[in-house]
Amino acid sequence: MRLDAWKNLQQAGDDYVTVALDTTRDGPGAAHRIELRWEAARDELAAAGVPDRLLELIGDRFAVVDGRTGPVGRCVIAAVGDDGDAARIVLDVPLPEAPDGIADRGPVPNLLPLLRSGQRYPAHLHVNIDRTGADISVRGPLGADAGEPAVSGDHDVIHKVSAGEASEQRLQRRAEDSWERNATEVAHQVDRLAQQHHPAVITVAGDTRAVTALHAHVNERVAALLTVLDTGGRADGTDQEAQEAAIRDALDAAVATDVEQTTAQLLQAEGRQDRAAQGPDEVTRAFDRGQVETLVLTDPPPDTRRAVELAAAALRTDAAVVLVPAEVTLPGGVAAVLRWADGATPHDSGPSMPGHGEQPGWQP
Repeated sequence: MRLDAWKNLQQAGDDYVTVALDTTRDGPGAAHRIELRWEAARDELAAAGVPDRLLELIGDRFAVVDGRTGPVGRCVIAAVGDDGDAARIVLDVPLPEAPDGIADRGPVPNLLPLLRSGQRYPAHLHVNIDRTGADISVRGPLGADAGEPAVSGDHDVIHKVSAGEASEQRLQRRAEDSWERNATEVAHQVDRLAQQHHPAVITVAGDTRAVTALHAHVNERVAALLTVLDTGGRADGTDQEAQEAAIRDALDAAVATDVEQTTAQLLQAEGRQDRAAQGPDEVTRAFDRGQVETLVLTDPPPDTRRAVELAAAALRTDAAVVLVPAEVTLPGGVAAVLRWADGATPHDSGPSMPGHGEQPGWQP
C-alpha cells in the first residue's frame, strides 16, 4: 500500500508517541474495558518519559464515543519536540477493526497499526447502477467514508418497448441510446473518482445491461479494477448485508492478489540477483540509496523495532509497503523490491529465499 495519506508525519517532531487500542463499545462493560486498556498504555508511556500533558491529550481522544459498532479501534500519533511543551497530536484516525494494543515512543512514528488495517481496508469504490444512473460509494484508506455521489442521467427515455410498428422501433432505439448515454455519464464520474482516490478495487452491482455499458465506457485502467457482484444494486429491497459481504470478499481477493504479485516479483528479482534486497541490513542500505520501490515485511515481524524503522523509511522515500504472512520466509522478516540496481547494489551471497521459483498461495 502507498503511504501518501501520512506523508507529513515525519516532519512533525523529533520524537513520536503512537497509541493504538481496541475501542469496541459493543456489550456490557465495554467502556470500562477501554478505560483499562488506556490506563495500561498510559502507565507504559509514562514510564518512557512521555509528558503528563500529552498523555492527557491522547487519553481524551480515546474517551470519544463515535457511535461506531462492531470491532473497531483508534490510532493516535503525537509528536514530541525537544521542549515537552511542543508536544501535540499529529494524527487521530479511527480504525475499521480492533488492533493489537500498541503504546510506543520512539524516533519515528509506529505505522504498523495503520499498515495492518490499511492493507485490509484499502481505498475502494462501489457502484450501484441501473439504466437511469448510479449511486457511488467512495471509501478512502482505513474504510473512511469519502462521500456517496449520485449520478442521474438526463435522458428521459429509459423503458424499452416491444418491437413492432415503426414508431415503437424508433422509441426502442431512443431507449437504448438513453441507456448508453446515462452509462457514459456514470463512467465519466467513476473515471474521475478513481483518479482522485486511487482505489484498489471498484465493485459494481445492478442492472446487467447498465453494468455492461459502464464497463465499455470507463477507461482501460479503471476497467481492470472492476469487479461485478452477484448481489446488490439500486432496487428497493436490496439485501445490504449480502452486498457488504460481497464487497468484503472482493477487497480480500484484491489484497491477496497484490500480496502474491509483490512476492512473485520479489522472488523473480532475487533469483536474478537483480532488483531485490533481503534482510534488514541490505534493505536499510537500499533505502539510503533511494532504491526501494516496495518494502515487504512479514507480519508479525520478528524484530518490531526494526520493522517500525523500515516502515518509516518507506514513508520518507515514497516507497510502498506490503505485509505478508509469517509463513512467507524472509531473512529477518524483511525484503524489498528495488526501483533500480547497479554494481553497488547490496546483494546477499547466500542461497535465494526458501520457496524460490514457487508461486506462493495464501489468504491475507
